[in-house]
Amino acid sequence: MGQSMAAKQQFLDLTRGLWAEVNPAKCPCKGQGWWFAWVGRYFRCPYHSQGVPHPDDTDAGPVDMVTHRLRILREAYRTFRAEAHKAGFLGDFKAACRRDLQGVVNPSPQQWVDMAEEIAARHTEVRQRRLKLVR
Repeated sequence: MGQSMAAKQQFLDLTRGLWAEVNPAKCPCKGQGWWFAWVGRYFRCPYHSQGVPHPDDTDAGPVDMVTHRLRILREAYRTFRAEAHKAGFLGDFKAACRRDLQGVVNPSPQQWVDMAEEIAARHTEVRQRRLKLVR
């Protein structure tokens, strides 16, 4: 692939949002809905941009970012819970998160999401190892 083709592919990846992460703490947009990339423009985050106008949109009204943040954290938690169940997690997911957060006094919504992501990753990894053994 030539240099110009590689640059075009990188730009396409940016416009498609392939850079985005479900966990807002790990996403380049930091949960704000838009990411100002190294190419000098904003890109819409496919996970966190719902209800957030483009940063240059001066006609848009104010966005309640506290409500927005709680909504995207809830969505991230649900996504990781679904991933864990798809990977074979059985039981009460909330109780598993609570157990793994033991010792954390009043865990924040972000800490719940981080733990949900960790549990989902663990179960996905175990499932992938089992699939390799079956083959």
